[in-house]
Amino acid sequence: MDFGKFQYEQKKQAKQQKKQRAGLVKEIRLSMKIGAHDLEYRLKKARGFLEEGQKVKFNLMMKGRENANPKAAMQRVKDIVAEHIPEAEAEADPVRAGRSISMVVAPPKGGFKDPVPETDESGADSKDVPTDE
Repeated sequence: MDFGKFQYEQKKQAKQQKKQRAGLVKEIRLSMKIGAHDLEYRLKKARGFLEEGQKVKFNLMMKGRENANPKAAMQRVKDIVAEHIPEAEAEADPVRAGRSISMVVAPPKGGFKDPVPETDESGADSKDVPTDE
């Protein structure tokens, strides 16, 4: 095998490995004063990424006086993840890096469970209840 062909094969393998690594961690940017609808939309996107098997990095940006209380920001990130995506597994506690707090969340090992259909008090599905007509 000549050296030129060897170099070509090495570049080809490196390019293939780079493609496989790209996009494994998706980032969701938040702020302390994020609106309810904006938060809901971003969490919906994050859940979609997790269902695809990708990790999600929640990055909370602090501005101005918010930098004075980083513990509140860390608690906010923990609460958002625990409340809205309870199945997801946090890889580590939130970490402060400059003016941002980051937390990486991995998809659950068993996958996400399908939503359970709503039932009334008797235990029967609300669709199967006969009506008096």
